[in-house]
Amino acid sequence: MIVEFTYKKPDAESRSVMGAAKHLWAVCEILTGQAGDVRGELTGAAMEFSDLIADPIKQTGVYNERMWMRAATGIMHPALITEKWSSDLEWYDDEIKKLKSAAEYYRVNIFGPLGHPALFTDSDKLDEYNTKMQELNHRAKKAWDELEERGEGCASELRMGWHAVSVKKLGEHLDLGWLPYNIEGPGMPVPVDAEEGEQMAREMEEYADGKPLDDRYYEIVAALTAVNAHRAEMQRRGEKQLDSDVIDFLDSFLNGLSGIEERGDDGWALQGALAFPDLLDDMGLADDEGNPTEEGQELLDVLGESILTLSNTDYGGGFERLPEEIQSVVYGPREYGYVREESGTRREIISEWDGNVRALSVLFGGIDENLEGGRGFSRALTTALGNEFQGLDDEESVLTLLEVSTRNEDANYDILTGQFDHKHYDSDPSELIKNLFTYDWSDRGEVASGLIDWIADDAVHDDPEYRKRAGEAAAAFMDVVTSDDMYDAFTNTGETAYTLSGERVENASFAVINPKVGYSLAEIYEGYITSFGGLADFQDQSGTSNVDGVGEYHPKTHMIEMDEGSALRFMQYVVGDARAAARAAAATDYYISAEIEAGLHTGNPVDAGNRSGTIGGLFQAALENEAENRNLGLEETNERNKKIATGAVEVGKTAASFIPKVGDAVALGMELGKAPLVDWAFPTPGEASYAAEDFGAMFGEEEIKRRMQVQTIDYVVAGDDGVITEEEIKELGDSGETLETLGVIVEDGDGYRVEQDPGKWNVGNVDLNEEGRSTDLGVLDTVLENATRNEMTIDHPQPVVPGGDQTTADGFVEMFTDKYRIRNEGIMDEYGVGSTEEYKDNQQRGKSE
Repeated sequence: MIVEFTYKKPDAESRSVMGAAKHLWAVCEILTGQAGDVRGELTGAAMEFSDLIADPIKQTGVYNERMWMRAATGIMHPALITEKWSSDLEWYDDEIKKLKSAAEYYRVNIFGPLGHPALFTDSDKLDEYNTKMQELNHRAKKAWDELEERGEGCASELRMGWHAVSVKKLGEHLDLGWLPYNIEGPGMPVPVDAEEGEQMAREMEEYADGKPLDDRYYEIVAALTAVNAHRAEMQRRGEKQLDSDVIDFLDSFLNGLSGIEERGDDGWALQGALAFPDLLDDMGLADDEGNPTEEGQELLDVLGESILTLSNTDYGGGFERLPEEIQSVVYGPREYGYVREESGTRREIISEWDGNVRALSVLFGGIDENLEGGRGFSRALTTALGNEFQGLDDEESVLTLLEVSTRNEDANYDILTGQFDHKHYDSDPSELIKNLFTYDWSDRGEVASGLIDWIADDAVHDDPEYRKRAGEAAAAFMDVVTSDDMYDAFTNTGETAYTLSGERVENASFAVINPKVGYSLAEIYEGYITSFGGLADFQDQSGTSNVDGVGEYHPKTHMIEMDEGSALRFMQYVVGDARAAARAAAATDYYISAEIEAGLHTGNPVDAGNRSGTIGGLFQAALENEAENRNLGLEETNERNKKIATGAVEVGKTAASFIPKVGDAVALGMELGKAPLVDWAFPTPGEASYAAEDFGAMFGEEEIKRRMQVQTIDYVVAGDDGVITEEEIKELGDSGETLETLGVIVEDGDGYRVEQDPGKWNVGNVDLNEEGRSTDLGVLDTVLENATRNEMTIDHPQPVVPGGDQTTADGFVEMFTDKYRIRNEGIMDEYGVGSTEEYKDNQQRGKSE
């Protein structure tokens, strides 16, 4: 038996099917009003769908772009699927042709050029031939099966209609060029490569030399716009890495512009992309006043975004891929062969850098605010600006570039920790930080604060790697700014400045000059508030610090090592601005509440009292030191403290944004995770436990004792039982009134709870002392005595308190309060200036002259 090569033949032919596709495209041409090749227009260049519709149609009253696009895609989709089916048929035909050729080859090879198997009786040759034909028939069947599968796929896609996934899949088989992007938008691939980038750069140079703008110019700008829109969409989806062809396109395009050169207003040469701000007028892209037209601004924006995209390794680029002229301006003036010259106290930079800085800032002036430059690009630019910006004439240009360069948090981390090498500047960030934070910026330091304002948010990030990065950056930053030189520079600027409320301040601290920076420091204080309260954790038995200055960050405990002097200096910076001080006061207050609750839950009033006393003492000492630094008199000091305390109350009322941050920081620092402590200590905004105008009262022994008593009552009331009945605590003294009638305990659901605000207690029958604050304490003392009498005690899971495993309620309060007082007074005596003769003299003078 002889086996012959056989195959199945489809009913349709590729050529006829392609003819059907062309008929569909012809219908689409009628729908859009185009006489030309609609498919060619859509695939050939980036464009808007509306550009495809003829003007007479768009000018009719019935035109609706969304409906027209739906109708057009309803035709385009089957047209593309028909093309796909035509290509599938062509593929099958090619496969069969190859198999036919193979069959003929085997016949000739086995039987000779004129031989035929029917004429041979040699069984070996016939067996060999039959085996080969069976193999070819099997391959033909596989090809047919695949053709059927492809046909079913086309039918399925046709039934589903137009959708992005279908178009993207079609693009894998058909040369669709820009069509998917033009119809579906930036989520689709952009068909660009290095060769096209080179070509576009050559053409753009012609336009820069005076060639009138034509359709090709707008195609180039549209392609660049599409690339950057695609990058933004991928970034939004969390898929930053771009296709290598896209990065190669940007590389070849930007480097291809380097041949363009223009002389700026100052006479220095501007090269490549940097030349375009000065070329807009010649290109007809500027108005009569020299400002960019809408089309001119579009060109500047796509050039600026292309530079940042190419600079970023996250997108697949890198700093080294940027043109040399861009790298030079980023590296700073010394890259041009010049060094800084001293002229009195003002640094003069005589170089091309100034003009190039302004040009680059113009390119970055309107870019996507979510776009970051690369890590190397950003840290090099921030370093150059931080060291040299005072020699530049245009502050607006500096602020524009600095805002862009500080967007990259990894670069900020590198700068703060000194973990990078710059071609021209030392890695020690001290000079850079001093320059940026003490300069009198027109925006009050908002842009400069970008170097550090990310730290507080990342301090409580869900990702431990983010927390680690932020903690290390915070520790390094605090170490730098609390040195002797920086303390003098930050607190004694010699400048006269005005606060946001208009108050004139002589020898203003940096936080007055740039309150936005001071506020960022207050946020860092919140993020690492447990480090300030837990200074004793870094001391030996004698109270001597094991740390000189600021040490390391410990991820497991969320603590930064520091000594008391460094902690105090940092807190003095924080309280330099009243708004930042108010925020810090509210955070300190909440932290003490958390420590009290922690002490109750752990049965350890000693550590809780020490930490609370430490942070209360630091805050009061910082206020005193700042008043002394400003040479304030008693009346001025009281007025300022009143303003801060009032602000702290307002912060407490609207603190939804920062209370969770402080709570998370406390939870991290105490290794309590999502413990009830945090939920309790930070219940809802507006429940700050004070309304003091004097911080001695706010964080003084009497106030702290009152707060400790309130929380202790709450703790024993909501102990194992969860609630308390009136029978458990009978009456107060001889008044005959109960805790409920006095408003100390209020009904809450099935039981009772302690009213946290003593201002709501009905205790007006109790006499006040001279300070007007003993009413609360009198009632609380009685409550705690009754609680003790009713054998309400606090357990000690560990023997941290002498005398056994339990402590009475009033005894617990006394232990905490004693530790608080000792620690608070120790800090004040050691570091506060309130006890010095100079401070007392200033306070006696009243208003300072």
